[in-house]
Amino acid sequence: MRSQSQGVKKGLLLKIKEVFPTIQGEGPLAGVPAVFIRLAGCNLKCWFCDTDFSGGKLTAVTALITEINDLRWKVGVGDRPLVVLTGGEPLMQTVGPLVGTLLGHGWRVQIETDGTLWTDLPESEWLDVVCSPKTPKVHPYLRNRVTAWKYLIRHTEDYDRLDGIPIANTQDLAKHPEPLAKPNRGAPVYLQPVDEENVDTNYLNTQEAVARSMEFGHRLCLQQHKILGLP
Repeated sequence: MRSQSQGVKKGLLLKIKEVFPTIQGEGPLAGVPAVFIRLAGCNLKCWFCDTDFSGGKLTAVTALITEINDLRWKVGVGDRPLVVLTGGEPLMQTVGPLVGTLLGHGWRVQIETDGTLWTDLPESEWLDVVCSPKTPKVHPYLRNRVTAWKYLIRHTEDYDRLDGIPIANTQDLAKHPEPLAKPNRGAPVYLQPVDEENVDTNYLNTQEAVARSMEFGHRLCLQQHKILGLP
């Protein structure tokens, strides 16, 4: 048991929910074939969350690398195919060794995070960090590594009239009244309509995201994988 806990601490063992090939549907690499690694667990409770990140299986990074490399042919044979680390919240776990190994095996890596946590990550031009803030603060070490920012848009929620960024965070507003963390100056910002599983509401959310993207010069982010019926 002690060796297992040491393996988790060192990032040699990770709790994995699922691994699957698909199309990256969101953010700066939308439309790119990718192997997704969904890590189990999350440190936040967003009211709209539609992702099953519970459970998961403790997996050796060596076995995970083998599984990912075996899927390489499904996501293109060119240089630097894409691996996406998502969750839940991937930075709850020590993913640095996995990221470093993937980069060494010729993959491009994208991490999707809520921005509240930090774990050591290797420096590489082939590592992208997309932060979708859900709270008022982003970890200062992580903020310096973020390459793109993504905000979720609902037509009923207020926003900052200076930049179009939503004001309300996604947690319990009674306990967390402060507005969402702001992006780094000059960084690309993506606005994604919230999927509330209602056609009429989703239409209004999408129109709001379109209007705000046009007004403030942000980038519209539709969930292409959902439109295509992909995982």
